[in-house]
Amino acid sequence: MTAYATHEDLLTLHPDLEDVGTVQADKVLEMVSAAITALCDASSIDADVLRLVTCNAAARALQAGGPGIQSESWGASPFSGSVTFSHAS
Repeated sequence: MTAYATHEDLLTLHPDLEDVGTVQADKVLEMVSAAITALCDASSIDADVLRLVTCNAAARALQAGGPGIQSESWGASPFSGSVTFSHAS
């Protein structure tokens, strides 16, 4: 699938992501685009809106780093656990 935004579009809107590699950024842009396509009729949405939403969602994912977990800790007895998510909303 072709992404709704390019790495260049991403950097134009989020210059703080210039250290993110092209391959990683392109993959995230493709995945976000696929998610948008699965959730709505993208053919009826303006291309500039698709580009903006794709860039913003990709930037959030890239800034979160990893699966979005900031910290995790567990105990052994009598059981315990804690997970703190990055950018929780």
